[in-house]
Amino acid sequence: MGDTIWVREMDLADALGRFELDTDLGSVTILGEQTDRLTVKVTRRLDDLDMSEIDRLFPIEIEENGNHVRLTARLSDKAAGVSEKRARFEVRLPKGFDLSIRTSGGKVNVESMVGRTDIKTSGGSIGMQNSGGEVVAKTSGGTIEVDGGRERVELKSSGGSIRLKNAIGAVDAVTSGGRIQVDVKGGPIRLKTSGGSLDARIKGPLAGDCDLSTSGGS
Repeated sequence: MGDTIWVREMDLADALGRFELDTDLGSVTILGEQTDRLTVKVTRRLDDLDMSEIDRLFPIEIEENGNHVRLTARLSDKAAGVSEKRARFEVRLPKGFDLSIRTSGGKVNVESMVGRTDIKTSGGSIGMQNSGGEVVAKTSGGTIEVDGGRERVELKSSGGSIRLKNAIGAVDAVTSGGRIQVDVKGGPIRLKTSGGSLDARIKGPLAGDCDLSTSGGS
C-alpha cells in the first residue's frame, strides 16, 4: 500500500505547555507558531502493509493532560520480520511550549521554539533554527547545528561536528568525532572535542570561565 498517514489535531487551553514525543523509529520535524492548536502528522511505512496492520505493529498513542501532551510510538516485537520500516513525524504547535523529543532512528529538526527544548536521538543529526529558549541536544550518530539558544545550551555528539551561533548564556559543547564552532554572547563556556578543531567567537564580555580542550585539532 505504501505510505500511510495518521493525523491528530487538538485545541489547547493556552499557548504555554509541554509536548513529549517518544519513538524508536523515524525522523522528527517540529515547527513553532503563533497558535493555540497542536497538529501532529505521522507518515508510516512497514513493507507494503495496510493501515490496520501498521497500527497493530507500530501503534501511536497520544495522551493529553491539560496542556501537557505526550505522544508515544513503539514498534511491536511482532514487527521484527518487517524489512522496510520508515516513519516521519511532523508537529506544529505553539512556539512557547517546552519540548522533549526522543527517537532511536532518525534526524530531528526544530524551528521557531522559545520554550525549553530537550532532544535525544540515537540515529541522526539535530538541527535547530530560531531557538529562543534553553537547549539540551544529544546525538549518538550525527552533527548538531543550532541557531539561537538562551540562558543555557548543552550539546553533545558521539559522532559528528557541532555548530552553534547566536547563543546567549552558558554553553557546554562536547563531541567525540568532529569540529566545534561556537558564536556566543555571555558564558560560561566549555568546549571539548576528541577529534577536531575548536573555533570560539565570543561577543562582548565573557560571563564566567572559558574552558577549551581538543585532542585532535587546533
